[in-house]
Amino acid sequence: MFLQVSAILLAAGSSRRMGRIKQLLPLGNKPVISHCLDTLIASEINDIVVVLGQHRAEILRSLVLFRIR
Repeated sequence: MFLQVSAILLAAGSSRRMGRIKQLLPLGNKPVISHCLDTLIASEINDIVVVLGQHRAEILRSLVLFRIR
């Protein structure tokens, strides 16, 4: 039996207190949000929805290689 599993990654914070876009902060050799997506993909999630907010355009540019909606 095939089970459709979806995930919602909430990445809509405005990063006011941080002063920089938290989702794009480097962690090792890639942005934090990429690590989150890599983890979801590795867990064989079939459908990934990323919720973006204030810095949508900047974050989307870093996600072009991921199959998300």
